[in-house]
Amino acid sequence: MIRSFIASRAGIANSSAVVVKQQQQQGINMVLTNYCSYSTSTTTSTSQSPQQRNDYPFPVEEEGKTGAKKIVHRLLRSKLFIPVVRDQPMDKEMSQSQLLMQKTGMIRRASLGMYMTLPLAQRAMENLIKIIDEEMQGVGGQKLTMPLLVSKDLWEKTGRWETTGAELIKVKDRKEEEYCLAPTHEEIFTSLVANERLSNSNFPLRLYQIGNKYRDEIRPRFGLVRGREFLMKDLYSFDQTRVEAVATYNDIKGAYHRVFDRVGLKYACVEADSGNIGGSMSHEFQVLTGSGEDTVVSCECCGYQSNIERATSKPSPSTKFSPADKIKKIAIKVVSDKMVKGAKEKTTTIATIWCSDIDTINPFSIKSYFNNIDSFEPFRFNQAAQQQDPSYTYIDFIDSTIKDNDHVLLQLKQHQKEQQQQQQKEEEKEEDTTSNNASVEYGSFRVVKEGDHCAQPNCSNGGELKLQQGIEVGHIFYLGTKYSSKLGANMKDKNGKNQPIEMGCYGIGVSRLLAAMIESKRDDRGIVWSKCVAPYKAIIIPFSDQRNRGSYESAEHLYDLLIRDPFLRNQIVLENRLDMSIGKRINEANLIGFPYLIFVNNNASKKNGEDVFEVEDRDNGQKSYFTAFELYHFFRYQFEQK
Repeated sequence: MIRSFIASRAGIANSSAVVVKQQQQQGINMVLTNYCSYSTSTTTSTSQSPQQRNDYPFPVEEEGKTGAKKIVHRLLRSKLFIPVVRDQPMDKEMSQSQLLMQKTGMIRRASLGMYMTLPLAQRAMENLIKIIDEEMQGVGGQKLTMPLLVSKDLWEKTGRWETTGAELIKVKDRKEEEYCLAPTHEEIFTSLVANERLSNSNFPLRLYQIGNKYRDEIRPRFGLVRGREFLMKDLYSFDQTRVEAVATYNDIKGAYHRVFDRVGLKYACVEADSGNIGGSMSHEFQVLTGSGEDTVVSCECCGYQSNIERATSKPSPSTKFSPADKIKKIAIKVVSDKMVKGAKEKTTTIATIWCSDIDTINPFSIKSYFNNIDSFEPFRFNQAAQQQDPSYTYIDFIDSTIKDNDHVLLQLKQHQKEQQQQQQKEEEKEEDTTSNNASVEYGSFRVVKEGDHCAQPNCSNGGELKLQQGIEVGHIFYLGTKYSSKLGANMKDKNGKNQPIEMGCYGIGVSRLLAAMIESKRDDRGIVWSKCVAPYKAIIIPFSDQRNRGSYESAEHLYDLLIRDPFLRNQIVLENRLDMSIGKRINEANLIGFPYLIFVNNNASKKNGEDVFEVEDRDNGQKSYFTAFELYHFFRYQFEQK
């Protein structure tokens, strides 16, 4: 099978490629000849020059096109800054990914919610960024860099300076000018487009960056999963029409699927709440793990998937509701857009949500009843007497499970009576008000729980819903004109009139994605990397010690052969710590998660006089046996495909 595999790699498309291949093969054959001569030699020099010592990063010389020699240093394990801590304790605020990243020397805590990214994690992060760049640029994304400090003026124009809350980190300069450390960049991207003279031919426009973001998390935890500083890819799209904006949304959504498919994750794309960013359509990409902070609801019958905040359901048939059951309620103050005489105006609504005492109220479930929400915050009932405003709208959202509940009917009647009395007082004062009568909406306003059934119209079987834990690694939003209308980002319509640009924003938490991969792809030995993201692709482990160096010298020659190919260079590590037992070296390699472990043993079998090396696939534990020639082509094929 190996021979047929190698032969399949020999096909060349044209004559020029054949010439190049022959030139490359001549060099490879020369190295192989030298290697084979070495491997069949039974004599080993007892005197060691500095270059022969296992702790010396011996350079490999290459002849360049100009005749100059290029020095390629070996990647020796003893020279790599990978501060492994094997006895790292686990505490209650630590996830498995955080534990493994600290054990393997990938991160170190700088302060609460702030982490140093060490070389091993940095290499993996750069591999992730390469994949993200390829997919974003594949859908027309253009990469740029924005400042981390963003002016207060921009955030005030969109109303987010005050509504974002304590998570927004605000700072002042020496002139008392205020800025924020941006958690997102909607304002400044929109401002950029607004201030440039763009023609309609410039659209659709898709701009993105990958950089640090900041959020003053009230409870940072789980390492890179929830920190105060994090690496993020954020793309912003600008389109002329809603139809084109939705097409862009679907294009980039497809690119997200390709990113997460390429890194080999088990994930779900679910309907989601837009949160403070806003917008009328939103999806999250959740990596499904056993310890995530989010809950994903899914139906195996119809394929429905949603974040629990947006999910709706039917109660289990075994759950019985009585008109005498206890109920509970909460109130939410919502500031949103409302059409008044053909124009948009801001309106404030006091929304009261009711459900059974045995259920949990889901405040996010009412957001779909409002347009362009600016503020969404709790409202205390004991404030009603002092803060009632005749311009407020009052809506009661009653979960369908309690629509016939005696307590609900009684309280609604009392609520309507209070509203009528308030209106009479205003009429007696002869004040001109825009008071609205209270209205009632029935629907699903409770949190989905285990045993509930699917409520989707296309689910004929009403399948039982499944709840899984997930880590949010991507979030996409259709923003409409929420930001463009406030920041003056306009384009000319066919009648020559200015119209606000349709926008979308699309985020991937790069550092969180790295942690989520480790959280979901690990075993009892350590990390199991996807090969396209792994910091290094392989490690060569000789069965040598300080007294018997024979297999180490074989490992050196094998290493020098493999790195002759550009695809393999800087991807393979040579284990040179001969003072460490072979068992510890193997255990550490499995802990770090090298995708391939290459074992060099002078007592191993030979094929046609050539050494045979054992190669273990870290992902599935499969062991294969290759000569140097076969191993060279096997790895070259593997890396060319990634």
